[in-house]
This record gives sequence, structure tokens and C-alpha cells, in this order.
Amino acid sequence: MFRFEGKTVYIISLERWGVMKISKHHYAMELAARGCRVYFIESPDLSVKGVRIEPCADHPNIRIVRYGPVTRGRRFLPGFLYALLVRWQVRLLVDAIGPRPDVVICFRGDVFDDLQRFGASLNIYFVADLPTLSPKPALPEELASADLILAVSKSICRKLTDAGYKVSRINHGLQPVFEDMAKRLELPISASGPTNRRPPAVIGYSGNLLIDCVDRDAMLEVIRSHPGLRFIFWGNCRTDDSNLFGLMDDGAEAFLNALREAPNVTLRGPVPAAQLAEEMRECDLFWICYLRPGITPRDNSNTHKILEYLATGKPVISRTVSDYTDTGLLHMLPDERADDYPAFFSQVLEGLSAGEDPGIVEKRIHWALDNTYTRQLDRIEAMVNAGRP
Repeated sequence: MFRFEGKTVYIISLERWGVMKISKHHYAMELAARGCRVYFIESPDLSVKGVRIEPCADHPNIRIVRYGPVTRGRRFLPGFLYALLVRWQVRLLVDAIGPRPDVVICFRGDVFDDLQRFGASLNIYFVADLPTLSPKPALPEELASADLILAVSKSICRKLTDAGYKVSRINHGLQPVFEDMAKRLELPISASGPTNRRPPAVIGYSGNLLIDCVDRDAMLEVIRSHPGLRFIFWGNCRTDDSNLFGLMDDGAEAFLNALREAPNVTLRGPVPAAQLAEEMRECDLFWICYLRPGITPRDNSNTHKILEYLATGKPVISRTVSDYTDTGLLHMLPDERADDYPAFFSQVLEGLSAGEDPGIVEKRIHWALDNTYTRQLDRIEAMVNAGRP
């Protein structure tokens, strides 16, 4: 019977360790809490010589692994030579780390090409996003060497299945501080009559403001159309304080300047999770506004921030997020290609003034609590033991 407890786990990540945390960071924390020795391997860094292993301030069982690449690009090398260099890179990493891995969980591809090079008894590839603009996007080579492939949405599962892979779906997870908040909210919700019977006044958004899938024009139109509302943004808005991927191009810079100049906008920047959960409590509703399919290069069929929003019990206004279609948990545009998000936002906002049924508030909270990282890791263990996918 497979259990993660006590295992040595290598996590391969595109993002660095830092204040802002997404799935790979939260899984590292949950594994560490189960007594695993976790080595969080960041993307190769040209400024690093050799391999550096550093303690993690967030948990004593986690080590951050930073390393300089032995090669700078496969397109300049013959295939056999690149494969030799990758094997050498893996050997350097494993030798520097010391303990050999029992489990490798890969959250990014096209770095090590074959996960079996690490010598673990279990290799997991976790797919949180796929390109969407190409009908047949290039898929990471590491998928072929995974014992278990996990994807966070039905859309991604379909694409991988069509490409010939066996894949299992697992939702994003809810981190512990939001789990604690949701449990505190769970009991007092049940009451007679609508809840939150007042016009929403504070609108919250948590996420990376530098990524290119945000519909900046629509968001600015919403903000300008509602000068009496206060809009709060949490998340990285500068490249120098971000551990997540993002690019400060002309579009991002113009968007952030417009937000800074708006009198009804507050940019909080990245904050620790406990502070984020506490500050989000003052919001009356949350919003998600990504670009429409066919315009954005990203698959927005699911996003981890939704669970944090739902954990508050508050309403969420969103463009279509296909994995939440027919759940009734979000106020979503019915047509994913519709171009009237600002009008839809205003329409929902007006309807919310009458309050909401306590049942939907409870449903949001229960949904979030059913997707904690503890439960997700238990589900992954069950998949491994069942011989899935």
C-alpha cells in the first residue's frame, strides 16, 4: 500500500519559491507536513554556478534546490549530445542533493526529457495548463516517462487523451489557511432568508497581474464604470518582487499604471497567505476576467484562485470557466466567447443587491473544503494504489 509519508520527494517547478504560492508550493508544504523530505527544484538559473541547496523558511522538511544549467538550449545541439548533457545534469543534481528520490513530481516539462533518469519508483507529471492557440500543441517529453499523469481540468484531460496519454483529473487544492477560514464560516451560514442583503461595495482579485491571459481592457472598463466600488488586487505587480512567471511588457506596464492611477483601486502586491485570507474577508465579491478562448494562449478551463474565493462563501463573477459549468457556484457568462463581460458584471452586481440564498453560500464553502490539499494528496495515493490511470 503506497503512502507518501516519510518519502523523499523531488518537485520540479517552473516557478521559484517565494511569497506567492501555487499548486507546486502547496503540495510541497503538504508533503512536508506528512514527514516527507521535499527537494523543490527550481528552473535552471544562469546566475548560479553548480548546485545550491538552501533551507526553506516555510517548513524545515523542505529544501530549495537552485542550479546552473550545463546546456543553454537543445535546438543548438544534436539530439544524442543533448541527451548526454541532460543525464549529466540529473546526476549532478542527485549527487548534490544526496538522498535519492522515492517520488518525482514534475510540474514543468522540456527540461529533463525523461523523468526515469532520477531513479524514483514513482514519477508523476502534473499538468495545470496547456497552450490553446495551436490545434496540436507541442507536449512535454516528460509525459512519456510518467507513471501517473494528473490534469486539473476536463479540457486538459481530453487534449492529453486525444494525444494518446492516460490521464486522471484532479482539481486544484485549497491551502490550509483558507481551509481554516472556511471551517470557521461553515456553521453560522444556515439561516432563514437571503444573506449579504446589501449592495456589494468591495471587489477582490487575487492573482498574477503580469500574465498575458488577463483581459486588461475589460477589467479597466469595469473599474471605470463603477467609481463607487472599491477594487482590491493582491498579487505580483512588479517583476522584482515576484517568484512567479510574468513579463513586464508594454501591455502589462500600461495596465498596472492605469490601476495605480484609478482612485477606486488598491494594489496590495504579494502578501503571505494568512494575511491574504484575513484581508479577503472584507470583500463582498470576487471576480475573474481572463481573455476569451482563441485569444489567450492559455487554457483557462480551471484556476486555483477559485477555491480560495469559494472558501469565503462570497459570490464570484467570471467569464466561462468550463470545469465549473453547471455547478452553480459562479456567476459565469453563459457563452465562453461572449465579449460583454463588463455588461454582465453590472447585471450580476445589480442582482446581488437582494442578497443570496444561504444554501449557495454553504455549497461554495463545502466545495472548497472537499478540495483541500490534504484530500487531494489522499486521492493521489488512492490513484497510485488502484493502478490508475
